[in-house]
Amino acid sequence: MPKISHTLILLVLSGLRSYIKVIGVSYGGTGDGDRFVIYDDSNTADQHYMFFSLDSGYVIVPRHSGRSIAVSYGSNQDGAEILQWKYSNAKDQQWYFKKMNEEFPLPILPVLETLEPAPRITSATQNLVGQTKPVTVGVIMLPFIMVQDNNLDLVVQLTESPYYVLEHQRNWVLLAEHTIPKTEELVKELTVGMKTTDQESMARTLNIDVGADLGLNIGGLTAGLKLSIVTSLSTTLSHTREKMTEIKVTRKIHNPYDIPLRYASYGLQDIYVLKRTNGEVIGSWSVKDPNNIHDTTYP
Repeated sequence: MPKISHTLILLVLSGLRSYIKVIGVSYGGTGDGDRFVIYDDSNTADQHYMFFSLDSGYVIVPRHSGRSIAVSYGSNQDGAEILQWKYSNAKDQQWYFKKMNEEFPLPILPVLETLEPAPRITSATQNLVGQTKPVTVGVIMLPFIMVQDNNLDLVVQLTESPYYVLEHQRNWVLLAEHTIPKTEELVKELTVGMKTTDQESMARTLNIDVGADLGLNIGGLTAGLKLSIVTSLSTTLSHTREKMTEIKVTRKIHNPYDIPLRYASYGLQDIYVLKRTNGEVIGSWSVKDPNNIHDTTYP
């Protein structure tokens, strides 16, 4: 069954500081005559609106009450109050949208790719790459209200970067490389996981952190929106509040030959890259998967 989306009506107030507010029904009232006021976005039903197209315009309905936005007493005077009222097909309950000459830019989304298998050692003299070229495996556009971009005033965000692009990239990173003498054994400790500084920065910017199970913890959104985000990013929601940290894993490699053995470990790295509408990168956070380490040896 097709789904109808709900809409927020935003107000950007500019001054010494800029603030974003949403329009909601006073105290969440559900009766005729309740006024509309501005609030912080709390993701409540009295701040969500549905737009119904009629021949004579649009009816705007707060989701929590089922009433329509109307003008007090049908007035056409400046300063008249805006209220909610049961729909009666009155002219003061019908609204129009005027297209402005100004158009907001939309970002260009990258083409999704598939990550190739981890590099392998195929000769004794092979030069190993430190990391493979990242490929984008998932992407989503996020409205600017979901991004804390400290380098842009909110009004500038709205006009110059109304949408941000969050890319999920993957690549292989060289974690260790050694030549093991004949018949000897190497015990190597590798550092994987995610730095605390990356976790904190990602949480400040997006209200998202990476769980210990590598899924995403997304704050402040409905379950449906969270699922939509992780689906578009080709990842999963986290099922734990424990955050991914930097951890150590140990590899034991034995050389059974009478000649030196070349050894390397490559780890799968997930990178989340946040870009403005114009493509400028404002954040990049990486996590090395502790469960996806590939060892390669020669001969």
